Amino acid sequence: MESPTISVIIPIYNVEPYLRRCLDSIVSQTYTNLEIILVDDGSQDGCGAICDEYSAWDTRFTVLHTENQGVYPARNHALAIAKGEYICFIDGDDWIEPEMLGRLLDLAESSKADIVQCELINDGSYAQIRSKRLGDTKSYVQAELTRAMFREEISHSLLGKMFKAEFWETRRFPEQYYHADAMLMAQIGIVCQTYARIDDVLYHYNTGNYSITRGKKTPLHIVSMEKLFSIYSEAAQIAVPEGAFFICREIPSAGRVILPGGDISVKMAIRHVWRMHDIFLDHWAAARQAEEYRHSPWSKRLLWHIYRWCPALATILSFLHGRLSKV
Repeated sequence: MESPTISVIIPIYNVEPYLRRCLDSIVSQTYTNLEIILVDDGSQDGCGAICDEYSAWDTRFTVLHTENQGVYPARNHALAIAKGEYICFIDGDDWIEPEMLGRLLDLAESSKADIVQCELINDGSYAQIRSKRLGDTKSYVQAELTRAMFREEISHSLLGKMFKAEFWETRRFPEQYYHADAMLMAQIGIVCQTYARIDDVLYHYNTGNYSITRGKKTPLHIVSMEKLFSIYSEAAQIAVPEGAFFICREIPSAGRVILPGGDISVKMAIRHVWRMHDIFLDHWAAARQAEEYRHSPWSKRLLWHIYRWCPALATILSFLHGRLSKV
């Protein structure tokens, strides 16, 4: 029986210092039946030439050179031509362990899961992606997935995951928002039947490089954040109190602060704070019933109580804490 093909999709934009490390980690995989689709998303550095170099000596590479449209259109371009039985997404400034694809394929085939996940590690100071270590392999059926997502046993990113190709037959990323991967994972209990994960750290996520979601904020960041949390809010209705606690923990955090400046007016920033505050209030009572709330540090609980009554003050405190923690 012929071994299945894994389509590895890599959107690339101005990551020349990291790209060879990424591509070498894929070429070095112990599992070799790969289709490697590189989408050069209008890079202005040497990424395009590097992509062409790798495709010249390894026939598993396919290169698409496109105008700069963003990571989600780039992934959609690749999905349109992917031929593998499984799909895996890797960012061009990240890298993976040699056994990652083989291990995830083994897990997918043994568990018959639609999506499988390994653990990630942040290479850099910005701890953006988190999922809890469970100590063993774990599988979930559909009814368990939303609660597991809010408990962060399932990470809120595409990275470190492998999907059955059928999952993408009628599905594409919305291109009008940031955080489209988190939006997808927030609906995991609707779009996925079975899921499995292992604890092994096999994906290295680069948080030292520039990211559109960590860089200068624009009105689209506001629209995308509000859209993401409206999806979280809907999903939380079937995962009480874990979903409520996740929302009330995340909304006041430093990572959610969007301050006025550039194209974001003071009025726009204030309106965003109050919209997010409304979502917070919808879930505050249920959040306080969660075990994780009771076990949270007093400083965190104090911040949430301040946010409950004065979101502007809590937002300022979160911003100052975020700035001081980087000093």
